[in-house]
Amino acid sequence: MVSLAPSLKLSKANYRIWAMDMEIYLDSHDLWQAIVKENVPKKKDRLALLAIFSAILEEMMTMLDAKKKFFGREILAWTE
Repeated sequence: MVSLAPSLKLSKANYRIWAMDMEIYLDSHDLWQAIVKENVPKKKDRLALLAIFSAILEEMMTMLDAKKKFFGREILAWTE
């Protein structure tokens, strides 16, 4: 069973390291294609999404939600 709980959480100060860590993590679980390609299987897309959400601090989730509401559209297609 693949663990979908990356140890590094996105914060206000660690985006670059978090992004590198997430790319390695997703690639090692054969999920990076869900980020860089279109038309990936829905299951892989959802597993990648789960991994990303599990690697974001709650305070960052609040900020992302506020930005989504401010711009009046989805920042990412996370809710499709």
